[in-house]
Amino acid sequence: METKFPLPVSTTKTAVGHPYAEWHMRKWAGVNPENGHPQWYVNGIDDSEGVTEDYNAAEIAFRGNQRLFISGGASFHVDFKVSILI
Repeated sequence: METKFPLPVSTTKTAVGHPYAEWHMRKWAGVNPENGHPQWYVNGIDDSEGVTEDYNAAEIAFRGNQRLFISGGASFHVDFKVSILI
């Protein structure tokens, strides 16, 4: 069975000079306002070479680090005391 959009084995890649497991995929360019079809950047980075509606014509490029370096926490504490005077 042939698929129209063959999927890569992984959307992350590790390479020298790049963060560990960096996103490696085609870059979404939005939707064509004239016909509603999806578009991708041809060079995989920006629109300097234009956009295409052909998913396979768009190059795969590094997209940035997938690992978030945000850490935090939250807490909620309530105390109450009930006194009954008789």
